[in-house]
Formats: sequence, structure tokens, C-alpha cells
Amino acid sequence: MVCTLAMLMAQPALADAGDKSIGVLGAFDAPNGARGGVAGELGVADMLAARLEASFGERDHVPSAQLIAGPTLAWDVVQWVPAITLAGGAEHAGDSTYGIGVARLEIRRYLQRQLWVSAGIGGTYRQRQLDVQALASVFWHL
Repeated sequence: MVCTLAMLMAQPALADAGDKSIGVLGAFDAPNGARGGVAGELGVADMLAARLEASFGERDHVPSAQLIAGPTLAWDVVQWVPAITLAGGAEHAGDSTYGIGVARLEIRRYLQRQLWVSAGIGGTYRQRQLDVQALASVFWHL
């Protein structure tokens, strides 16, 4: 039974050192913000990628921009790929710029060799406040 399940879930690894992907994303930060943006990933090792993300939206009815970077760990030997991202960066909203920390858990689904989609949850920590985040993204391998 375990062998059958493993065979049904298995697929070739898709994230290797040197692989490049770009994507678009949308996120909702509870309690009070939404954003859209672009992201890129560069494979560093079989299960590790470096991620860079820029997004724009609003927070507390004020336009904001975020830039984050950090590692993403993805176990890419199953069809539904769990991925964890830990990142840091900056957000500019109104007249203020401050540091932020982001942690996310995503589930990715490779639709074909060149395309994958993901949905996830996470948190953004800024100014002693933790916002819960829900996001969805679409990525293309280059």
C-alpha cells in the first residue's frame, strides 16, 4: 500500500540548482490589506531556492510597496509540493519605511514542466504587529 501511494505521488524533481522561475501573486493580509506583485526564484540546490518578491497594494487604506528576499525550501518529489519561505525585507507605506519579516507555507502543484500554481498561508511581522496572510501565485520556469 505504501509503495503504491509513493508511486502515485512521485514525479521527477523540478527544482534544481540553476533553475529560474518568474511569477505573479496576489495576497490578502488580514485584518486590513491586499496586494499583488511579481516574484522570481533561482534554484540553489535540489530542494532550495532563493526568492525575490516585489508587491504593491494597500494597508490601512494607505498605498504600500514591499520588497522581500529569502530562501524557499520545497520538497519537490511529490505532485503536491510543500514549500516553506522565510524572508525579510522592507515595506514603504505613507511616509514610513520599516523592516518586515515573512513566513509562509505553500502547497504547489506542477501542471506541466514549465508551469506551477500555489496557494498558501503565512504571516507578515511589522512594527510589533503580526498580520495573517493568504496568497495564490502562478509561476513559469524559464
